[in-house]
Amino acid sequence: MTVQITLAQEIVQASTNSGEEKKATEKFSPSFQIPDTYFEFIGDPGEEDDPTKWVESTDASGCPSGETQACKVLIKGSYLLPTSPRTINPLRLPNNRMPVIPTEGDFHIPDPDAVGDNEGQPYASTLEIYNRSVETQSTE
Repeated sequence: MTVQITLAQEIVQASTNSGEEKKATEKFSPSFQIPDTYFEFIGDPGEEDDPTKWVESTDASGCPSGETQACKVLIKGSYLLPTSPRTINPLRLPNNRMPVIPTEGDFHIPDPDAVGDNEGQPYASTLEIYNRSVETQSTE
């Protein structure tokens, strides 16, 4: 019979005589939680549901006002992978895609109904979903 002993168990066993069992177990059993993080959309129109087209943002500022193009969202930490920079875990998303709703043209925006405490609701707050109007550039 094979017995597996975790590092925490070894420390507890080693410290039994010193009365430090609880401290040793707590010290080596961290419960790290990833904080909610802002992500900025870097893809092309129509790719807003692709989690790989959202990158960790360095700031919490919003975007120019508007309603037609996704820009930035605050994603719950439980939907992120502990990478650097952080990435969105597609396995936690419904159908491995970001919840979006279509708008006019090819654009989609984050679905405000994807804010909440249920599975498949990765957005932290409707107040932290930013969209921007499409800017037209002159070709003159």
